[in-house]
Amino acid sequence: MEIGRKEITLALVLVLTGFLFTVGSPVEGADNANFTVTLTIGNTAPVVYYVQTTNDDPADGTTKTIYIYFNATDADGVLNLNDSSAQVFISYQPNSSLNHTSSSCTAYQTNTTAKSYNCSITINYYDNPGNWSINASVKDINGVPSDKTDINFTMNTLSAIQINITAIDFGTRSLGELDIAAGNNPLRINNTGNDDFTLVNVTGYELRGVDVPDYVIPASNFSVNTTNAPNGTILSNATAVTVNGATLPRGANSFEELYFYIEEVPLNLSEQVYNSTVDWRIDVD
Repeated sequence: MEIGRKEITLALVLVLTGFLFTVGSPVEGADNANFTVTLTIGNTAPVVYYVQTTNDDPADGTTKTIYIYFNATDADGVLNLNDSSAQVFISYQPNSSLNHTSSSCTAYQTNTTAKSYNCSITINYYDNPGNWSINASVKDINGVPSDKTDINFTMNTLSAIQINITAIDFGTRSLGELDIAAGNNPLRINNTGNDDFTLVNVTGYELRGVDVPDYVIPASNFSVNTTNAPNGTILSNATAVTVNGATLPRGANSFEELYFYIEEVPLNLSEQVYNSTVDWRIDVD
């Protein structure tokens, strides 16, 4: 039994001596030693590998929510993705100052290492048509972001206008009166799309008597102006006439106002109501 104990003691001394030789010289007189243990676990950044948009056009005169989808994977596992950090950023090219950021993103787990995100973005009716860039990203729980993933989509052109009134009333007038303004001037045209219009055209039609249709007020007796004054652009029956100085560019609350006048009430008319038998028309280009 005594020999067995000596063999065990000798084995322990040999192991300890080998260890001390490896890390440094032993401290004289000490029967123990301290050392530091370090373990490093590598972190892999998320990767966005799929982006898709609904490519919806703007909505006439208002905002619209579009949805952009993307997938993200993380080699460290799906639980390593920070869902609250997911976002999509879109910007107009080449003017990146025109941009929108997603208001929310919803996550859907697809497998153990990947998730799908559905992000909503609000666009304006006047957002520029053309090429837009999408940047989709997500961070992991350590704050490491995914690489920027940029793809492009095309926002289509929406040509749309709205007017504030659907009828023009000149009231009751006398024969031979001059420079009579419509009682409900002006007619306001709002650009409710994202198209730039440089021309505003008005197509007028003659007014005929309701009781005796043989009496007519020619369309050329009417004018339209961009200011509240007579002697504007003279109209022509059933013909589109470009209104001098009228434009309608895209933009928030973009509008043009038109003022309608009778230059002269003809003297050879009978006393009755006169209506246009065909609706007048406004076109923009």
